[in-house]
Formats: sequence, structure tokens, C-alpha cells
Amino acid sequence: MLPNASTWNAVTVQSYVFAYKGVIKKALNDKRSYAQSEMRVVFEKWQQEGNAMPTVDEILRCATRAVDLSDGHMKEIFELYWDQFLGKVVGVSDGWGNNMKLYSTIMKATHPEDASKRLFTNSTEAFGVVLFENCCDKWIAHHEWRLRHPGHQVPVKTKQNKDDPELKPCFEARYTESDAGQQTYGSFSPEGLAWYNDFLDQIRTSHRDDNIGNVHQVEETFLEMYRESHGINARSAAEERRNKRSRCMIAAAFTHQREDEMAQQLQDGASDDEDWS
Repeated sequence: MLPNASTWNAVTVQSYVFAYKGVIKKALNDKRSYAQSEMRVVFEKWQQEGNAMPTVDEILRCATRAVDLSDGHMKEIFELYWDQFLGKVVGVSDGWGNNMKLYSTIMKATHPEDASKRLFTNSTEAFGVVLFENCCDKWIAHHEWRLRHPGHQVPVKTKQNKDDPELKPCFEARYTESDAGQQTYGSFSPEGLAWYNDFLDQIRTSHRDDNIGNVHQVEETFLEMYRESHGINARSAAEERRNKRSRCMIAAAFTHQREDEMAQQLQDGASDDEDWS
């Protein structure tokens, strides 16, 4: 059992990292690889539907909530961020499924295993932004390669093709190397770590008390739009389930009533036939 992390000082943290650096290194690499793989699927589909890849600045504006929802383009990007992007950073199994994202704002979403903890911290969103920046050019290259080679998948990187001028952009991320093995800090280069810290500082600044009202306003306004587009009126997932059960019961009762009426009509028709015989 690990000690309560909230009581750790810098020396304790340093000692723990030194003792468990192999485990931590693997966990960071696994988390980065999993999140990037999940995000790649989202942005592949996004491009296949005819949309241009968002810019890093647009994703960062979503993270800082510097979003004008009256701007149709940015509203679409923020919906992508809310609906798909964030869930891939933390994992849908960690709580950002329909039971949460249709009823809660980002800032108020809580961890399913501990309601006292926020599901999305500033560092969570900064991690998502740097992952996107790390791979967005590569995902664009993947899409463009498939357009040139319809019906084919981008080849896996090998010693033979890694320097192929057409394929190289499909293999290269900005801050990580796929063949670098298990590296410290999730295989991020010093430049990647510097950008992560920069994004984190910008997100922290935007979420400070003197601006938090604007953050909440953007989220609450979007949530109402998002719920309306999904036909949701209930204020919680539990209420929506109750409403669905009620609608199903009403529909079933109506169906039974119609069946009884049709049966009666058939019976009446049969009686009329007998009268004419």
C-alpha cells in the first residue's frame, strides 16, 4: 500500500521515482501510446468526413475555454474536443461516457471511483494538447497517403522503408520516436516536455479564480447546446433512464391498445360476414 501522495514532499517523491522508475517509465509510455492510438482513430474519422485537421492553437483554445460558441467552426472544434477528444485522454472507461458528458461540464466532472476528485485536471488537458501537437502532422500525412493509395493501409515502419520520402512523414512525431524504446517521461523529448509545461501554464492561467466564471459560462452554454442536439431534457443520467422506461411503458400500452382495437375490428368484420351469409 502506497502512502497518501498528498503528504509527500519533494524528497519523498524523488525517492519513490528512483525506486520505481522502471514501473513509472512503462506506465508513462503505455499511457501515451494508448491515448495517441485512441486519438488517431478520432482524427482519422474526422478527416475522412471531409474536415480539416484542427490546429494546435484551436485545441489549446478549447483547453483554455477561449472559445466563441457563436463561431460555427470553433463550436464544431469544441464539440469534437468535448465529445471525443477528452474521453481518449482519460479513457471512456474512466468516466467520460454519455452518462457524464451529457449531464456535466468538464470542470465539474468527477472521477467515477472518487467523487472528491476532478476527472479532468489542468495537467490532463495539457497532456492532451501536447499529445495532439506531437502527432497531428503525422495523422495528416496518414490521411493524405491513403487518399493517394485508396484501399490500402499505411505500411508499418521498417528498416527498409523508414527513410522513404513519401512514408517518412507518416512515421515521424514531433517529440517522440516510435523506435526509441521505453524512455523517461513517456519518451518525450526535452522540447516536448517544455511545450507540455507551457501548455499547462496557459491552462492554469485561464482556469484561475479571476477567470473561472468565463470558463464555467462557456462550458454551461455549450452543455445546453450539446444536450439539445441529443434531445436530452433530463438533468441526470438516472432521470433520463427513468424517462426512457416511462416512454417504453407508454409505447407498450399504446401498442397493446392498438392490437386490442384491431382484434375487435377483425371480430366485428367476421360478424358482419356471418350476417350476410
